[in-house]
Amino acid sequence: RVQARKACACVPLLRRLLRTHRPAVRARARPRAVVQVTVEVRFEPSKLGKLTDTLTVSHPEGGEYICNLVGLGDEPGRHGPIAIKSGGNVSVPFKNVLAASVEFVASCSPATMFTVAKPKETIAARKPSAFSIAFKPVEGAGAPGGEVRGQLTVVANAPEAVTGSATPLRWVYYLRGEL
Repeated sequence: RVQARKACACVPLLRRLLRTHRPAVRARARPRAVVQVTVEVRFEPSKLGKLTDTLTVSHPEGGEYICNLVGLGDEPGRHGPIAIKSGGNVSVPFKNVLAASVEFVASCSPATMFTVAKPKETIAARKPSAFSIAFKPVEGAGAPGGEVRGQLTVVANAPEAVTGSATPLRWVYYLRGEL
């Protein structure tokens, strides 16, 4: 989250405007109280790389304030570990953060013990979904009460124009199978 205050980086701009455009101001008997306003800005990148935009806040009495916004879309981070009981399954929430409908391919390792119910799914732009993961340990996987570590990898089948990356985007979820 980024917060932009009404007085943010716009103060130098206002000073320059006041130097060049001397507005006529009427004095009041009682000066108005200064009110500080906070504007919340939520940044949800839709592809990798540097993204810029402009925030304009205006009010008939307070004027117009313009702030430049800069954000950086990074590679997806690692998630987990996600615990799964022996013979059970878990739903792993996932969101297509991209600005286009994209096919995602999910795979688990070790594939002999962790499986994805639906390995390919097309998810609409900026919509949530989930991948169902099952854990069925093989005989001799470990002692009761122990654990087996695994990984769910989700890959976006999308062109560079959509993702902003020449290499496929990958989301990694660490899994912990409980024996």
